[in-house]
Amino acid sequence: MVRRRLLAIFGALGLLAGLISSGVAAQASTPGPDATYSAMLATYLWSSQDVCYSNGVAPVSTSPCVITQPTPAPGHRNIAVCAQTSTPAAGQQCDITQTNDTNNNYALVIQRINQQGATASCIAVPCQGATQRASIQQTDGTGSNFGGIIQQVTQSLTEQATDDDPGQINHQDVRSLTTGLPGLKQSSGVGTTGAGSNFAAVGQFSQQSQTGSTAQTQDARQFAGSTESGLGINQTTRTPAGNAAVLGQVQKQDLQSPVAVTQSQGAGQDGDITQDDGTGTQNFASGNQFQDQREQGISTTFQSQFGDPRCCSPQTSGGNFYVTIHTNQLANNIAPADQQETIVGNCDSIPNGTCHMSLSATQQGVTTTASPCLTPSSCHKSILLNVST
Repeated sequence: MVRRRLLAIFGALGLLAGLISSGVAAQASTPGPDATYSAMLATYLWSSQDVCYSNGVAPVSTSPCVITQPTPAPGHRNIAVCAQTSTPAAGQQCDITQTNDTNNNYALVIQRINQQGATASCIAVPCQGATQRASIQQTDGTGSNFGGIIQQVTQSLTEQATDDDPGQINHQDVRSLTTGLPGLKQSSGVGTTGAGSNFAAVGQFSQQSQTGSTAQTQDARQFAGSTESGLGINQTTRTPAGNAAVLGQVQKQDLQSPVAVTQSQGAGQDGDITQDDGTGTQNFASGNQFQDQREQGISTTFQSQFGDPRCCSPQTSGGNFYVTIHTNQLANNIAPADQQETIVGNCDSIPNGTCHMSLSATQQGVTTTASPCLTPSSCHKSILLNVST
């Protein structure tokens, strides 16, 4: 069910947010977004202005947006919102830190960059470059944590045949600036007599397109912790509370030119989900990565495509862990050695959990899938195509 939703969702930012608000709602034993979180998402998803609100008060700076919320008065919740649409594309940054005891923490980050133009308007190389970085740190006692990060970059470029190599680059990063801290960390109830639940969602979407010039390059990188590092989404609580996390990373690249001498595409994704609820009965995680690379040149065009998605990490004591990675590469004049794909899927839900893993890579219309997992609670699979190992 999660996979079907993802395939339909990531075409638009609004539908992507639909996954983040409802992706685990059907899992009765794990937490989902409540009315407050859903209302925040609906309010700020289409905001046309930069927003940096801390419990209703706007901090001095919206770029970068830095919000630190200490434990409020008893019975009060923390609400933090960062929405960036008009800040410089070279450096959108949001960092939220929240502490509470008996009520909930709510944190939402939305970052959007839309770059469109012609090479005549470019001054520097690359012609289009975008960087997004965000982090959320939430600590609670008996209250629950709700955190969401949405990052979207759209780059479109129309070139002249005489242009050299204007290029498109974007980097999307869920990472803390403090060494050793996860990018989205949630901790509730550890060391106390009660515990709240944790709900986390990260969605990263990148789309690049170019038409026209003799040399074309695209590079896109998405990072939400290195697989099995504990530095992406990291959740800790104690039963009867639970952990729920959804990670979705999507990259689309398209190069078109009737005069191209070279076309080059590189796409990299890395994701991490780590969960610990003490017993493993209340853990739910879903890590999803999709890449689509397409090149259309002429019979003499040198074409190269490189893809490198990898996910995820462990559930302590068990739970339900879904890992889905699907890629597609298509070029009209590609040599096998210049079309490479490396897919790595990692899942440990030990000792009593279940790993559900689906890995596939399609090159020139031919699909390769990974073999089934040998044990239900531990699965480590990879697909290597046209790569020397």
